[in-house]
Amino acid sequence: MPTSLLNFKQALKRTIADNIGQCIKQLEASLDPTRAVYNDCLNLLSAFNRLEKDNLNNLLSREEYSRELSKLSVAVLNLIDNLTEEDLSEVRHLREEVHERLLVVTRAERRPAIERFFSKNFFKNVHYIHYGDAIPTERFDLAVLDDIVTDPAASLYMEEYMDGIACYILYFGAHFSINREKYADKVYFANSIFSLYARIREMLDFIKYYDSDEPTG
Repeated sequence: MPTSLLNFKQALKRTIADNIGQCIKQLEASLDPTRAVYNDCLNLLSAFNRLEKDNLNNLLSREEYSRELSKLSVAVLNLIDNLTEEDLSEVRHLREEVHERLLVVTRAERRPAIERFFSKNFFKNVHYIHYGDAIPTERFDLAVLDDIVTDPAASLYMEEYMDGIACYILYFGAHFSINREKYADKVYFANSIFSLYARIREMLDFIKYYDSDEPTG
């Protein structure tokens, strides 16, 4: 088996435990639509979406949901194991696209500009909130906090989000209003659009391969 294909399979398998939906979507983005396995992948994605919808609507017990999710995981693993080079389109698209779950916190007046930065062509799973909104309860892989220098309640908001967001944080801007040392193991920084792209990719790669459950701080 070519090393690139082996690495691709291993990378996919690593995502299953945390986010099987993300794994299936990455597969879909990387498969040749003319191959039969592409249809198999779409069927798995459809089954996953139905399962999540039924669970959200309280149609399944916890045991039923876990059992069906386990069956789906086995099916996805089998599909990955049987992949060939011919099944893949251009794996480079997977490297260009970002499927990890991002939380972006910004000001209302800044949101249109921020959304243009996080193009849906590349960032596939972005959730936006405005400063002052409640922190979502779902899990995210990385949070990006936009500069809030013009907000008079900057320090108050910063403390709230630093403490309440349960993942690594990338602060975009030069006016971080609280003690950096306190959050040195949790918060990292980018000062320009160019460095923001690079830091997002760098941090997601770090999170993927670093053997740690949660950030400290």
